Amino acid sequence: MDSRVTLPPEPLKPEESQCCGQGCQFCILDIYQQELLIWQKKCEELKNCQFEQNNKMSPENYVSCVIERVEKVCSAVFLFHFKLPKNNCIKYTAGQHVIAREFTGDSTICRPYTLISLPGLVTTFSILIKLYDDGMMSKIIRKKWLAGYAVDWRGPIGEYNYQPNSYRNVLLIAAGTGITPVYQIARMIIDNPEDETRLQDYWNFKVRYFLSDDLKQEVEAVRRFNEDINHHRLNEDVVNNELKLITHDNLRVYLCGPKSFEKNIIDNLTKIGIAKSSILTFS
Repeated sequence: MDSRVTLPPEPLKPEESQCCGQGCQFCILDIYQQELLIWQKKCEELKNCQFEQNNKMSPENYVSCVIERVEKVCSAVFLFHFKLPKNNCIKYTAGQHVIAREFTGDSTICRPYTLISLPGLVTTFSILIKLYDDGMMSKIIRKKWLAGYAVDWRGPIGEYNYQPNSYRNVLLIAAGTGITPVYQIARMIIDNPEDETRLQDYWNFKVRYFLSDDLKQEVEAVRRFNEDINHHRLNEDVVNNELKLITHDNLRVYLCGPKSFEKNIIDNLTKIGIAKSSILTFS
């Protein structure tokens, strides 16, 4: 019987072409570097017989979580509900994310996803994922991620912690993968009857959507609540007009999206007098 210690599979290095090049908040190249360090540490521990006793989920420790159910939101977007193992729990705040690990041959691949379920101390959590036809992880998810399947997760990751009633007015601006963490902040404010922070206009909340023009026909077909949908880019004029409706005193702007998007918005905001200290980008 072979009693030699088996080392875990090495993380698979992403191809440069798999990076979109837009400076995403959680770039797969950065995630790979994190995974490589974790793998090297784990291999060193095993080689020296230093076995980790902690089986709790943490930013460096994976835990296998079972899919309880899957909801199809639209053709390419799915909501996955996970349950942690018995006697396991995680505590996370709005805007934090977790890392999923999958196996492919003799390697592993990992992708970050923002938690969309309500923050707190939990034994279950939910992840909203958009799948792509040519995505390596997307292909695995389509094939394997069904109810009863177990997925390795680590986290939560991210330093941001929202405090209720810290600011009178809040402006949330997001694009792409940055929408989910910003959605979490909005949901926390709206669901908390003790939080009097204003997200503008209707009751204490207002939202506007900016989508590409090629989605107009599909979006209009499913519009249900007379949403404020704009089929053009979020530009400087729109930002300026929104800020005219908000008192700049005791204002906080939360911004999340590709780096180029964040830079353009910050330039627009500072140009009209919003201090950089009032603008928070997610780390």
